[in-house]
Amino acid sequence: MAKDGVSSNVLGMLLILGGIGAGAGLALLRKPATPAPTPAPEVVQPQSQPQPPGAAQPPGAGKALPPGHPAVPQGQMPMGGAPGVPPGMAAPAEKASIEWTAPAKWKLVPNTSGFRIATYDLTHEPGDSENPQLTVSRIGGDVEANAQRWVTQFDEAGQKTAKRSERTIAGFKTTIVEVQGKYGGMGGQGEAGWALLGAIVETPGTAHFFKLTGPQKSVLAARTDFDALLASIKPVAP
Repeated sequence: MAKDGVSSNVLGMLLILGGIGAGAGLALLRKPATPAPTPAPEVVQPQSQPQPPGAAQPPGAGKALPPGHPAVPQGQMPMGGAPGVPPGMAAPAEKASIEWTAPAKWKLVPNTSGFRIATYDLTHEPGDSENPQLTVSRIGGDVEANAQRWVTQFDEAGQKTAKRSERTIAGFKTTIVEVQGKYGGMGGQGEAGWALLGAIVETPGTAHFFKLTGPQKSVLAARTDFDALLASIKPVAP
């Protein structure tokens, strides 16, 4: 009887150990589950936000230069206070770096273009029906190209007889342009018997342009006053 009891105990122990071994074996055979890869976050592209009314825009954005205006190097000002400022824009023109004295009889009138620093009306001569006008502006680009643009605002006959000369005013190289004939302006219909008397004063940065146009007799009669204005030019005191 004792022998049978021992055999039963041994058999029970073997069964227990066998169960433990089998469980351990199964545990070893099972591989841990591989976690699912985390999807990459979606990249959201920034969207341009609509600008509220009155928000500042880059200077000259979407603005074109006037007809016939020569190319202006990047970063240089055409006319007005910022690159690309178009005619009629409310922004003020670039401030003058020179000053001058206009004849007392010339009437200073409001500027009709954002390009202008000053506009003067002159009294016309008897027989003429329209007053000449002098405009002062600052403009970028090549001086020669701008002088040629003035000349080509006249008909072919006027272009052939156009005159150019140079002088030094207050230390600044100045180009004088004189044209007579049928004046078309910037895309105008044309005025016969007109004249242009202009001066390009090559100041540092952008040049100053003095452009007198009107009926020929009245413009020629204003030549002495025009020269006196140019002679009065001097740099603005710092």
